[in-house]
Amino acid sequence: MIVNSSFKASPWLQGKHRQTLFGPLCVSAKQEPDQWFEHELPDRDFIELAWFGEKDWPVLLLLHGLEGSYKSHYIQRILHHLRSENIAVCVAHFRSCGRKLNRLTSSYHSGISEDLTELLGFSWLKDAKEVYAAGFSLGGNVLLKWLGENPEQTKIKRAMAVSVPMKLDICANAINTGMSRVYQKHLIDLLKVKTRKKLALDLPGPPISLKIDLNRIENFWQFDDSITAPLHGFSSVQDYYQKASSYPWLKHITVPTLILQALDDPFLDPDVLPDQNSMSETVHLEVSEVGGHIGFIESLNWRQSCFLSRRLRSFFFEESLSS
Repeated sequence: MIVNSSFKASPWLQGKHRQTLFGPLCVSAKQEPDQWFEHELPDRDFIELAWFGEKDWPVLLLLHGLEGSYKSHYIQRILHHLRSENIAVCVAHFRSCGRKLNRLTSSYHSGISEDLTELLGFSWLKDAKEVYAAGFSLGGNVLLKWLGENPEQTKIKRAMAVSVPMKLDICANAINTGMSRVYQKHLIDLLKVKTRKKLALDLPGPPISLKIDLNRIENFWQFDDSITAPLHGFSSVQDYYQKASSYPWLKHITVPTLILQALDDPFLDPDVLPDQNSMSETVHLEVSEVGGHIGFIESLNWRQSCFLSRRLRSFFFEESLSS
């Protein structure tokens, strides 16, 4: 099902760049985890989990975007609006995005759904009676891909994905044009810093070619071709984008899933949006004319009113009661 979103922004927050930048610039990280966990992985690496709330509450599992964390504005907004309710929030940090670097030269990428499989084996998630999952941008792509790859899973009851680059090649082109290149440069610079740190530590794992000049990498096509693809077993950047994209998996999803996308997202392109024939009957695509990239901020006073948090809560904990 494809529907128009009811999201409306105040006049002060009109425009894709205001929607995209308001959160990172104006939402501070005040919500701190009650507990931290390190979940060990079969390859001797680990994933860090930030846990908010009690063990025996229903669990909302959150997957952040590229170089995000529990401090990301969209997660902080959700935490602010859910902390007073009996809902536990588990923020899963992709490898090296938590408090410390991971142990291998490889880390994470847009299609690393196998790590989500391992993550769900963490005892507190494994024992939870109710688990809902939401992913944002890269995390949304990982979540949708995993749901399509695992149609018989019963652990995640409902899922939501926001501002998802479902076709990675198209999105790599979109963020490499116009003003969007400002966002690209910021993200690429973060990835370069982390890559240099890992090179200096001489970590085990697939080697990074010494011929690569990180200073000459300016876009995601170049970074993913030189770093992401070889470190994670892909033959080329094209191979990575094809195999890691979630779009082909949408028609295999069996649990109720909401995808929230904005047509003015400066990170994406409207061509990534699926039509009805590309999705299963359990997938609902909600499209907004505005919203930017993981914005959906309706008011300057986000603490009082937050569409993203309200829509998430409604889909997971209200609409599910009558389904």
